[in-house]
Amino acid sequence: MSEAELARRLGKSPQSFNSKMKRGSFSIPELEQIADVLGVSFKREFILADGDQI
Repeated sequence: MSEAELARRLGKSPQSFNSKMKRGSFSIPELEQIADVLGVSFKREFILADGDQI
């Protein structure tokens, strides 16, 4: 899926979505919405230096 198509499916303009991509300024709810549109899972976790995940 193109970035422009993803933006449209999220209800955003391609320009505003591209700006967010460049800044990397997505909120957790936005990342969850992107994952939903793409049909994938969004998982939040901390990975410690020894590889442990919490």
